[in-house]
Amino acid sequence: MRVKLYLLTFYFLISCSAPTSEKTDSEAVKKAIQSANREYMQAYEKSEATRIAGLFAEEGVVLQANIEPVRSKSLIERQFVNLFDQSRFTDVRFKTTSIEVGQDMASEYGTYSFSVQPLGLTPATVSGSYLVVWKKQNDGSWKILAEMRQPNI
Repeated sequence: MRVKLYLLTFYFLISCSAPTSEKTDSEAVKKAIQSANREYMQAYEKSEATRIAGLFAEEGVVLQANIEPVRSKSLIERQFVNLFDQSRFTDVRFKTTSIEVGQDMASEYGTYSFSVQPLGLTPATVSGSYLVVWKKQNDGSWKILAEMRQPNI
């Protein structure tokens, strides 16, 4: 009888094991990241530097070609303020290729495109690839720890 009880308990535990929970958690994280990407695109088109910076962790970093890394949420916000003072952006699009989710971190990569019009100049279309590392925060939210963009040349 004890063997049957043990086997029944073992079967129950396996049927409720972590892979199901991880899948549910992974899907929730992917949805949170996709939602944050929509917010990022909307904020970019509205020149809302504070809103974009709010998507980053306090220790966040932005890496771009030919520019020194921008480290910290406050400096990231300042960079976007300066960018939006000089240019207007429309048709901002992120297309996620893949999101991989771990326990406290997630990685995402994909492609981006937007139209940019520097003040006094004609608009141009820019496209490229991006890589983002997301970090789970103490409150359960996911914030950008590192973002890297590489324009197509």
